[in-house]
Amino acid sequence: MPTEENKSSDSSLRAAVEKTFAAAAAEPRGRAQDLLGDISRIGQGRREDLSRRSQEAREASSAAAARLVDTVERIRLTGREEVREVEDRVADLEAHLKRLSERVEALESNPKAEG
Repeated sequence: MPTEENKSSDSSLRAAVEKTFAAAAAEPRGRAQDLLGDISRIGQGRREDLSRRSQEAREASSAAAARLVDTVERIRLTGREEVREVEDRVADLEAHLKRLSERVEALESNPKAEG
């Protein structure tokens, strides 16, 4: 979508081209060369502007990609840490259940404990 700056620059370029054609028909060769110089400068400005905008877009894209990678890594690390915590808790519960089972078994095998 054209911006006001692009429209203005397009208008300037168009006007310079029109002046060049008019000068070629009505004015001396030197004036036409001056107008061609104007066209060249306007074109150079447009190229520089496009180059600057392209660089800004590349930098913004690169920064966004870096932030995305960082976020994904943090999510992965958080997920891994939480899985380890759950695994540790399950291991603790298994050990506790084993001790309780051994105790119940010991109590059931001892006749004095029943009486």
